[in-house]
Amino acid sequence: TTIMNFYKVKAGLKMLFLVLLLTSTSTITLYSQTWVFGRNAAIDFNQNPATAFTSPGLFDQNEGVATMNDANGNLLFYTDGVSIFDALGNIVNPNNPLPGNISSTQSAIIVPRPSNADHYYIFTVDAFGGANGLKKTIYNPFTQTIISTPQNPAGTSDTFLRGRVCEKIAAIKKGDDSGYWLVAHHLGDTPNNDDGKRFIIYDITCQGISLHSTPAIGARHLVQGQNYNQAIGYMKFSQNGSRLAIANSYGNNVGNNTGYVQVFDFNNISGVLSSNNGTNYNLNITPATAANPVAVVGTDLVTPYGIEFSDNNRYLYVGELGIVQPQTRSIYQYDLISGNRVKVATFSNDLTPYNIGALQVGSDGRIYCAL
Repeated sequence: TTIMNFYKVKAGLKMLFLVLLLTSTSTITLYSQTWVFGRNAAIDFNQNPATAFTSPGLFDQNEGVATMNDANGNLLFYTDGVSIFDALGNIVNPNNPLPGNISSTQSAIIVPRPSNADHYYIFTVDAFGGANGLKKTIYNPFTQTIISTPQNPAGTSDTFLRGRVCEKIAAIKKGDDSGYWLVAHHLGDTPNNDDGKRFIIYDITCQGISLHSTPAIGARHLVQGQNYNQAIGYMKFSQNGSRLAIANSYGNNVGNNTGYVQVFDFNNISGVLSSNNGTNYNLNITPATAANPVAVVGTDLVTPYGIEFSDNNRYLYVGELGIVQPQTRSIYQYDLISGNRVKVATFSNDLTPYNIGALQVGSDGRIYCAL
């Protein structure tokens, strides 16, 4: 049953949340009990019900944000991919910015370093397939020390992972608890070249970070002339790590704002990404053929941007950014078993002037939508 409620966040956050789905349990850990995002917006899931509050310091970010909590669910640090903020909102790296971009869909993601309980990897992706690409930084929040950054000559070769990637990145704890999987996606520039299809999968263990595989499957993410919008859109794992969804907000069409979302199977033990064992989970997309190497997108998803799986892994939610055609701003629920689609929300300018941004499941099992 879909539960629809609107909550006006107080404390002057200028942010609305739409609760889309309530499930019985949650797989989210204490490491995500407190969120900081948007314009000094924050939510504390240690409270019941979850409570909105104004985050400390000066934080104003329209897109990608990553937050890390300690084992007790207390805020530890957060980042927009450029600055690192401590729990009090202080910037700890004012003279040594991270190589992310505040205009990147998923500018940063934080992963605990398996070999050191005090260290965290901060992975960043540049905007629009920029030169910074995919890089990593090692950060110790307890000493507020950056262990390795691209600006540090001693660590330069260690921090650059991949060039020309899309604005999306996802990570999941491995099914055997031996570490984490990290996934990025290449941004291609040649229709007949498989690079535009290529996922980049890394294996993160106590031994470090190693390139696991670069499967070329699904539809291409391509630069069209000087248009780099095909880099935009979220990538998310399902809660159990068995599926991976990826949004291409503009669908490889210059001047056409219809996009698509694809869903793949993922083996959380072996790290193998596959095309759903023959099951078609493509959402509004005609797959590429030899005669037409660039996939043809559907016509009813306008700039799909935020995506999230339900807590039981059966449903996928897709939000339309609505930056070009605000009258079409809708959120859809896809049943990945039956194939049915339901429109669960539509926003008009009378309700809110904001666009539909990220969708994120909380530790209470609800999916929150940032507007």
